[in-house]
Amino acid sequence: MVLVDMLTEPGKAWQYCPRDVLRRFSTILEDEFGLVMNVGIEVEFYLLKSVIKDGKETWAAIDRSSYCSTAAIDVASSVLEEVFVSLQSLNIIVEQLHSEAGKGQFEIVLEYTDCHRAANNLIITHEIIKGIARKHGLLASFMPRYYYDNVYPWYDEYSKDDVGSGSHLHISLSKNGENVSMASIEPNRYGMTKIGESFMAGVLDHLRSICLFTMPIENRFI
Repeated sequence: MVLVDMLTEPGKAWQYCPRDVLRRFSTILEDEFGLVMNVGIEVEFYLLKSVIKDGKETWAAIDRSSYCSTAAIDVASSVLEEVFVSLQSLNIIVEQLHSEAGKGQFEIVLEYTDCHRAANNLIITHEIIKGIARKHGLLASFMPRYYYDNVYPWYDEYSKDDVGSGSHLHISLSKNGENVSMASIEPNRYGMTKIGESFMAGVLDHLRSICLFTMPIENRFI
């Protein structure tokens, strides 16, 4: 797999190319404010196995253990270990891995790094998880609520109220290598500096627009 920019002609990026939009945003942030945005990402997903119900194939969670259960890790160890090794071979660092609150749900925490590399790492991680799961005869679903989707209907009554999956972003701003988002001793209301508060205010102000890109399908609102 190769990650590429979308161009209208050689050397000229399409104005809506996501990679170029991020690049332009980062340039403005650094040139005008001297800031660099760093991101850490939590990747949540379900591992599902094929089952036959009423003569039809459907999908069910591979495990029914509780949050942070070692039993769930044991069940999925062959897949998770191969995912870890594959990511490591691509210099994508896994900082944490554990079973999540949903049945058959897992979370992989990727290293904290600059926003460009973090975006690339997220795409590659999704592809690796899906590919390795498929190799083991499983389905990796990143759907917010896989059991409400027409393609992967939930298998039993216990799954329909399970928790959803997401990709949580931990964002901070740095200047000259120092974190300028988190407050230290200066007066603050939310544990953030004035810069951090201003950045978060901008996120909240544009939240409806942001949701169009980060939550584009009905499944995310169930």
